[in-house]
Amino acid sequence: MKKSEPITINETMMKDKKLSLGMRYLYREGKEDDQINLIPGVIDVNVQLNDNDLERKMGDARLYDNGTMGKLAWFYDMFNLKPGDEIGLRIDTRNEITLETPKGKNNKKTRASTDDNYVPVLKNQGAKHVHYAALECPTRTVWYPENEKDLYVAMGIVYDKLDFTYLHSCSQEMINRHGLEDFTEKSERRSKPDAFVVYQPTKQKMLAEVKMKSSAFKGNHSKDEVDVLFCWVNDEMDKNVLPHFVVALSDYF
Repeated sequence: MKKSEPITINETMMKDKKLSLGMRYLYREGKEDDQINLIPGVIDVNVQLNDNDLERKMGDARLYDNGTMGKLAWFYDMFNLKPGDEIGLRIDTRNEITLETPKGKNNKKTRASTDDNYVPVLKNQGAKHVHYAALECPTRTVWYPENEKDLYVAMGIVYDKLDFTYLHSCSQEMINRHGLEDFTEKSERRSKPDAFVVYQPTKQKMLAEVKMKSSAFKGNHSKDEVDVLFCWVNDEMDKNVLPHFVVALSDYF
């Protein structure tokens, strides 16, 4: 595709934070034409603002075999997209696209730039770099959590809508490998977080806590101990006691 083609956001796309591209954009072996087609999998996303300012590798998305592109919550939120908005799609390579923002939508400060000055707990604590492979999204199903353990399943159900990629549980062994003294068994100052995640807009590794209700967070944590709280409902009245990011998973169901 040498020039962009318009895509109008509809109610379904908005609800699922996806784009319905259709099968015609998918690469199929043996298909020969002048159009560059996308290979299902992880897609790099550039963002073309309507003032001609190109932001390269702004984020990524996942293209599925049915022609649906997910993991675009960051793009919808970045420009406050609504049903009826028209964006442009340009395919640059088999695994890279450029999305053009609607007119009048480029003046919203991006979440990534807003958080450029935020220093994650791991970096602030001088943690050692440890590589993890990210968990792929499990099979989607209609489901309701009953406890904190079930919230991990809830995260999997809406995995492709979140701006966070799950890496690994935060075991004591992992705490030791990162050299986080404040979270060691010898420390009585801090409670151990639940997981390591990556915030996709900035590609930073962060510490996460999981609670059924956000109001339970202050019971054994302070806001400077973790970066993101995953909860089912965000019922905490005093938002100053919560970490930098709060994700209410019920909003996605």
